[in-house]
Amino acid sequence: MAASGVVSPPLTLVLLGEHIAHSRSPALHAALAQERGLDLRYHLLPSPPEGLDDALAAARALGARGASVTSPHKRLAADRCARLTPQAAALGAANALRWRDGALEGHNTDLEGARLTLRALLGASQLGASPSAPLAGRAVGVLGAAGAAAAACFAALDLGAARLVALSRREGEGRAFARWLAAAHPRGAEARVEWRSAATLPLTHPPAAPLALHALLVACPPLPAEALDEALRRAALRLAPDGVLFDLSYGARAAGSAAWAARAGLAPRHPLGLLDELDALDALDALDAPAPPPPPPPPAGGVFCDGALMLAAQGVAAFRWWCDLPPSAPLSLRGALRAVIAPLDSSP
Repeated sequence: MAASGVVSPPLTLVLLGEHIAHSRSPALHAALAQERGLDLRYHLLPSPPEGLDDALAAARALGARGASVTSPHKRLAADRCARLTPQAAALGAANALRWRDGALEGHNTDLEGARLTLRALLGASQLGASPSAPLAGRAVGVLGAAGAAAAACFAALDLGAARLVALSRREGEGRAFARWLAAAHPRGAEARVEWRSAATLPLTHPPAAPLALHALLVACPPLPAEALDEALRRAALRLAPDGVLFDLSYGARAAGSAAWAARAGLAPRHPLGLLDELDALDALDALDAPAPPPPPPPPAGGVFCDGALMLAAQGVAAFRWWCDLPPSAPLSLRGALRAVIAPLDSSP
């Protein structure tokens, strides 16, 4: 029953992707549906790279109003859409789909989630005096060259990154990704965008002096800590002592990055603490708000977070789009985040 007391039909949503049994999306959207008084039916539709069309047909047969899309389908999903929102068109990837008048529409909320999380993480660090452009003058590395990596790169450039290094294993794909990024983002021509190889191939020449990154975003399948070490070494990169590490995966899938961060002395940031940090940054940006008390100084050294807050933020944005909710309609990001992290916090 809807909040107004009018009986509503069930809201059917699906998740399309490979290796999705671990997903917290069902709990996330259940929390949002409960908040709106909606009866939710949620289905996981595991599908390999060649199975997207079959998964879309299954979603239609279930009467799905919307679909979340994860790896490896985000770019293919955009190609299947009759209409794309400006965000999805700019990124060339769709992580949210809906059917309207028989046509498939695609949207991308990954950018919103990645930008929000990165901004909060940077606010919790010693980097960046400007809440609107905390990466101004900074170098950023992004590991990956697929749909999530595109969102990560856009987020870094949106927050002012002066230099962006994309890392991936396959040279042709990586160089094409860097060229696309330089042309697709409004700051692509202004910032220095390049590709470097993360392939584990024999070195044929002495490695160059490593470039210090102020932020490293991991937007690829889970890596063990040793593989992340190797990728950085091969690409002649290192994370600055006060740098931030953001793995767009979450929970157990970010374990390799978490182990690497612990070994590097990076302080882990709890997702709810990041949300508090974001609230503080927004208060500083509000011109009509009273001056908040000065925040405590950030911890010395670098910081790390996984993608739990990103998952919650992109899920809230997708749910709002599926249900045609206006920006003024209440929808709790904090409640969605609590649904995502509940089993993570309770684990031994």
